[in-house]
Amino acid sequence: MSKKYESLAGTFVEKVGGSGNISAVRHCQTRLRFTLRDTEKADKEGIGNLDGVAQVVESGGMFQVVIGMHVAEVFEEVEKLVPNREGQEEPDKGNGKKMSPVDYVIDFVSSVFQPIVPALSGAGMLKALMALLTVFHLVNSDSQTYYILNFFAYAIFAFLQILLAYTTAKRMKCNAILAMSVAGIMCHAN
Repeated sequence: MSKKYESLAGTFVEKVGGSGNISAVRHCQTRLRFTLRDTEKADKEGIGNLDGVAQVVESGGMFQVVIGMHVAEVFEEVEKLVPNREGQEEPDKGNGKKMSPVDYVIDFVSSVFQPIVPALSGAGMLKALMALLTVFHLVNSDSQTYYILNFFAYAIFAFLQILLAYTTAKRMKCNAILAMSVAGIMCHAN
């Protein structure tokens, strides 16, 4: 599926200084977020002039490439070109400087919540649909259809602890099953 972005991913890796200059790479809804060892090696202007790149931003110790909604496919290809950083300590941010505590907290929180944003968005859209169906009297709030839709929309919030436990464990490189099990205890009815 992402093969069509293979060339673009290779260009990104090359223009940020090669895979050896990349400490970590992540993505959000529209941006690739590179943590670089030396930001001076990155060709910001060259990346900004590539087709499909809307903008290049350096913020919070990260080199961010805004590419749009196909970012997940591009990330998949970039990840293949970057050696596995699993098990390493938290990377330094640009030019060997440590992140400030504020930057570290922002990076941590965004990396924990970013993977569940699509699920939260979907739940919100479903709640909006339910409101419209009710307002236009297409569905009664006492009906079985409303109940099932509400169940779907509410599930993400009912089990949010488990989802956050998984993303936090992934970010902290610890056992995700154990983290989710502990979070599941918080979801238990008793």
